[in-house]
Amino acid sequence: MGETDGVHYAPDPIDRQYPLGLLVAQNGEAPEPPNTDPINGFPFDGATQFIYVNFLDVLKTLPR
Repeated sequence: MGETDGVHYAPDPIDRQYPLGLLVAQNGEAPEPPNTDPINGFPFDGATQFIYVNFLDVLKTLPR
């Protein structure tokens, strides 16, 4: 992941796998899809995707 338009922390537990929620980041450097044809008349103008990270994994990277 490179540049981003933003990140958001969703603190609500999402079942036992995500007890402290998720960190969601927009990836502005997503790879282009194989087909860049127009969709419903709108031209392709770049790719984006969202990255979902378990917040427990985020906490593990922080110094204690």
